[in-house]
Amino acid sequence: MDNAFNLSSGKIIRALAEAEVMSIFFPRVGKALIVDTRHDADHGPVVLMDDMVGSAEERLQSVRRLRPEFTEIAQLTLAPWFGSTRAFAEQGIFDAIVERFRAMGYHGEARDAARTFRELRRRERQVTLDLVAGEAQTTRTLWARTA
Repeated sequence: MDNAFNLSSGKIIRALAEAEVMSIFFPRVGKALIVDTRHDADHGPVVLMDDMVGSAEERLQSVRRLRPEFTEIAQLTLAPWFGSTRAFAEQGIFDAIVERFRAMGYHGEARDAARTFRELRRRERQVTLDLVAGEAQTTRTLWARTA
């Protein structure tokens, strides 16, 4: 099971159906997807990728920085996803995001969300390659065998 220590995909999908702003963080990648459904005549909903943060307050600050056109956040939902981005997609969570945007009438924003998710998947692949290669910029050795 790819996401054994995480919220069930069903719980996340239910939360996505109601959340105003939801941050789903991916510890494997060190990134979070921020699903912001707030919209007005000039700005549609968005899915943004940002670095992981240490607290809900930091996430509130980052959302305010990323979406300065919206000053108030009535509800912020946080959820970890310890599994892979592949499992995230296979379990229908990303499709739930896209479908919510489409149901709201924001088809272009749904396509933008898909581009953001592809970028998250690309970053996950790069993190995995760096880990396997022992890339000095992104990994560190905890123990080395001595001769």
